[in-house]
Amino acid sequence: MNTDQVFQLVDRVLPFEACLFHQILPLSIEEGKLHLGMVMLDDVAALEYARRMIGYQNYSLVPQSISSEAHHKTLTAYLNYNQTHPKTERFTKAPNPKSQVLTLKNRSPLQC
Repeated sequence: MNTDQVFQLVDRVLPFEACLFHQILPLSIEEGKLHLGMVMLDDVAALEYARRMIGYQNYSLVPQSISSEAHHKTLTAYLNYNQTHPKTERFTKAPNPKSQVLTLKNRSPLQC
């Protein structure tokens, strides 16, 4: 997984909060297709949300399975990278995914 590319897509295509709530990650865009990592491939609400969001950008959707651990680690790395790099520096260096762990507790999905 190319984390720089994922981070850019989270910023530009599918927002962090939606990725956290629906347990999805935009992995790449190739030939007009958004490759979407999903913890649960049968999550209809997540698929509908992603289709609505990318439909405005004329991408088709290619869902693929990712582990819950990979999803969690990637979003944790995204948060760490955003906290330590100003907008002007973003996406010029690889993030350090081990710098902090995002702890998810039993909260409503919008309370991160």
